[in-house]
Amino acid sequence: MAEPDLTFTIQAYFKMVLHAAKYPHSLINGVLIADKGNTKQRKIVDCVPLFHIHPQLSPMLEVALTQIEGYCKRHNYTMYGYYQANELASNPTLNPLATKIASKIRENNENEGILVMLNYSAIEPIDFDKNEMIDVYTCSNGQDWKKKNENRSGWIEKEKDKVKLSTIFNSLIDLNATKWLIDFDNHLDNCELNWKNTIINDNLKALVKHNFTKYLDTR
Repeated sequence: MAEPDLTFTIQAYFKMVLHAAKYPHSLINGVLIADKGNTKQRKIVDCVPLFHIHPQLSPMLEVALTQIEGYCKRHNYTMYGYYQANELASNPTLNPLATKIASKIRENNENEGILVMLNYSAIEPIDFDKNEMIDVYTCSNGQDWKKKNENRSGWIEKEKDKVKLSTIFNSLIDLNATKWLIDFDNHLDNCELNWKNTIINDNLKALVKHNFTKYLDTR
């Protein structure tokens, strides 16, 4: 079966980046969410940050995946993959935790899905517009995850007004947007904190429209 073409929305991409930026000395991970539509062209529409304290397989992971699965069913989405940034920023390589959780998600998605490793050490300096931040892995046999290298710069969905990814990132950091990023560790500590990250979603929509302070300066 041929691999589908892959794109990430601005929302999905930068929520991964913000999760890594908020906890630069921790192993962080999360779930990637895709449209259920065209199987030849998969769009990663969102991500759900999972953990920065308890990233391993655990009952908390099962709770999180159950809630995310329910959310996906209500919105006609599917859990399509897994992302991770390692504790050592200079080591964006795969490890057993990444492949095990990614394989679990893949098995529950009719053996389709991806694994993303974040190269957090590349943030300073980084050419976001060449997409040096993420490595994407695919798996065809259920065991071996192989790096997908072709068309890296085309993975990130381009908005109509073509705002540069580096401009969005710098604006997010200047506005201290990481403080709004909620993962499941935060949610489990305080259930009023929203793991869907609607504030971040709104911020990113505003940034793409060049209205950089519409949300963050009024909350």
